[in-house]
Amino acid sequence: VADSKLASSDSSYLFERQLLNRYALFVLENSHTFSKAFILNSEVGFHTYDRIKDEATPKSFVRENAKNRNPVFGSNRFVTKVVGNIAFTPRYEIALGVSHVNEFVGHGWNRDPRDMFIYGIVNGADSNASTIVYSVGKGWYAQTFSAMAEANLKFHPKLNVVLSGRADKHDYTDYLFSPRVAVLSDMGRAGVYKLIAQRAQRMNDSSELWIAHRAGVKPPPEELQGVEFIWNSPANKLLDVSLSSFCNKTQLLGFNQTKLSVTHLGDVTIAGVELEIKRQTKKYTVGASHSYADLVKFKLGTDVPIASISYADARTITGGGTMIVGGTGDNLNNWANHSTKVYFNYRVVPGRITLHGDARVFWAFEGKKDALQMFQDGMDSAS
Repeated sequence: VADSKLASSDSSYLFERQLLNRYALFVLENSHTFSKAFILNSEVGFHTYDRIKDEATPKSFVRENAKNRNPVFGSNRFVTKVVGNIAFTPRYEIALGVSHVNEFVGHGWNRDPRDMFIYGIVNGADSNASTIVYSVGKGWYAQTFSAMAEANLKFHPKLNVVLSGRADKHDYTDYLFSPRVAVLSDMGRAGVYKLIAQRAQRMNDSSELWIAHRAGVKPPPEELQGVEFIWNSPANKLLDVSLSSFCNKTQLLGFNQTKLSVTHLGDVTIAGVELEIKRQTKKYTVGASHSYADLVKFKLGTDVPIASISYADARTITGGGTMIVGGTGDNLNNWANHSTKVYFNYRVVPGRITLHGDARVFWAFEGKKDALQMFQDGMDSAS
């Protein structure tokens, strides 16, 4: 929750800014062992979410005018999930599962349905006066069906292969498929080695999917392709150490609030490393980690002049008092190159009650320096 009620020189405003997010989650889980070879896990849950954002809301607020609206909405999700674990032999096991999500998106908790607003979506009538606005009445329902499978294949005491995949189908998307391969090797005193390769396809949020559906299109998924290598130290009584490295390539999608459509912002490749050290006993766990991530490559999408993910690639823009003369730097924007974390877990009642605490520091925002340099170069060019 963020609330900033600053004094306004104009008494016609109720407050300057308020951002409120609220969540509630209720889950029932059951695990039934039919035999040593078959275990069935099931889950039923209800997830609810409420969001409101206001900025300098005038006392003369007219809810029917879309230009006066800020996001006010909520969602309720009913989730069911069933996963069966089958062990053919101690060396070969599989897991098969399905899930269903029924989601309702509409006005938030204890709010007037007329106040519901998500960018481009309102409770009232359709309008094309100053912006494209679609009416959904009190909200809409959508369903997502998913299927997942995993095979754990222990070919050798020092070679374990895990194959997994997930398929998802939302009412407003095509089928999404996310496969994953992991190779694990326990080399005893030399530690445990893991090599992971995966592709993950992710859909947009509910409002963007609904708008695309209203326009008669199925937006493409955001796709991530990644490779990760992890080393864990051999088990000992003093410290556990892990070192990991990764390289991810992501196809970035954004939402154009003017056209109310999905836009391919570009492709970004990021690489990084992380070191973690922890000590664990029956009663407590204490640890610290440090990670470094940096931009490898960024390429803008077609007809996209600039994207806030990075300023390494940007097209020349002039007019409106702004001049950008092209890409600057080679860093991520809005993301720190370095991140340091310390944490602890104290098991008050082992297996039932755990006290957790952590602190994080993000530093070296080099992408912000790129942004300043880019605009400075533009000003120098204009002068």
